Amino acid sequence: MIFTVEIKDVDKALLGMAEVEIYLDQQGLQDLLTQLGFLKSHGDHMHLFTECWGGCPLTEVKQGRSNVLIHHLRITYL
Repeated sequence: MIFTVEIKDVDKALLGMAEVEIYLDQQGLQDLLTQLGFLKSHGDHMHLFTECWGGCPLTEVKQGRSNVLIHHLRITYL
């Protein structure tokens, strides 16, 4: 499965011009849709982590060559 969240060009991010890239394969997309469905029905927020940060479903193999891997994604449903 591939499901990564990455910052593109971290130097620009420090200047307030951050770009986030999300990479998914079919299984990663299905997992994200399942997670979002749960969030929609239960409300509030959810945390997604890489395995090295003690969680899942984020994977740890960076896809963008010069990107920086994000280990924690919080999604809040308002």
